Amino acid sequence: MMSLIFYGLLPLALSQLSSVNCLFEQQFDIDTYEDLVDKAKFGNGSIDVIQTTKKLILLDSDLNILNSTLGPKTTGYSCNRVMGYPLGNIFFVGCQQNGSVAYLQGYQCNGLNCNSFGDIVYIPLGVQLFDKAVVIGNTLVMLQTDRVIFYTVVVQATSWYLRTTSYVFDKSYFNKTSLYLTDFDIKSYYMDSQLVYRILMTDRNDGVLWVDSIFRTNNLVPYSQGSILLRQTITNLKTTTKFKSAAILNASENSTEFVVSTDLEDNYQLFYQSNKTILESVLNRYKDWTPISYITLKGNAVAIPYQNSQGTIVTPLYKVKQFSESSDLIQLQQEYTDLLFSSSLKHFLIYFVEGDYVIYKSDTDSFTKCKLGQYNNINQ
Repeated sequence: MMSLIFYGLLPLALSQLSSVNCLFEQQFDIDTYEDLVDKAKFGNGSIDVIQTTKKLILLDSDLNILNSTLGPKTTGYSCNRVMGYPLGNIFFVGCQQNGSVAYLQGYQCNGLNCNSFGDIVYIPLGVQLFDKAVVIGNTLVMLQTDRVIFYTVVVQATSWYLRTTSYVFDKSYFNKTSLYLTDFDIKSYYMDSQLVYRILMTDRNDGVLWVDSIFRTNNLVPYSQGSILLRQTITNLKTTTKFKSAAILNASENSTEFVVSTDLEDNYQLFYQSNKTILESVLNRYKDWTPISYITLKGNAVAIPYQNSQGTIVTPLYKVKQFSESSDLIQLQQEYTDLLFSSSLKHFLIYFVEGDYVIYKSDTDSFTKCKLGQYNNINQ
């Protein structure tokens, strides 16, 4: 109830804010039962495409509507994912039939005019869940509950298709008896002069797993992998607690610094190097609310959304501390720095943009843009 009061009284501000200035709320002209469900960048990254349950909206970083086009229409399919293609003015919309058969529809943009590109492409190998996917170069990385799969995107002059690869990261790949994956995150680094992408996968039971892939001829080629058993480091976790999402703060050839959230307890900032994991900080959860969605971060700003039983969403923003490898680390209890309030929502979106700004879904038909102050390296 308190959240709704704050939202009603302060539509362009935050409660308990200390370093965020919310500038304006942008309301979109969508139908009563239409919803804003996903977001992606494509091409050179200057334009965002927002997917609704009916159409696709092109936005700039000030939430100005540049154009829109109708989304795919296939009876019995729900279309709620959009992925940008970084090598051209193309994006893909993902649709799934009752949690089983899934397909992608490509869209190609000439300036701000976007039209369907090629035929519907059904995803090979079948999927149990089409919840998160991203394209790096020509590699489509797709999350499943028991594996992460690489596909190759092949774009031609007037069409495109998906090609299967041998890269399937499942329990056999990691030499485990079972896997239950809930999230993945990707961050790049350089090893000598070679560009490498680290994929950090969240296993809800044990912690996280990682795969390193070199970026060769616009494709990801995996060459190294490992696991980080977090229950050995976060020793006070209840046995019933599950890991929900993990996001990478920093990555190098020999180390990974990341934040992981749980379903019942707090969130944790950890540093992993040479098979040793250090708990750097505990990011306190928001009351007894339930964490939803994935962790979103940029620089040292970390957003972890929570929802109560009435559907109201609060997103704490944490200003995480940066530790050096040689520091005497102290396990800190860290409260959120700021709170972002939303109304009752089925789908939640939040993302950072250039110039130290954050944009989040504040209502079913609205985004709010806020300026971040006193955070560091947001443009990383």
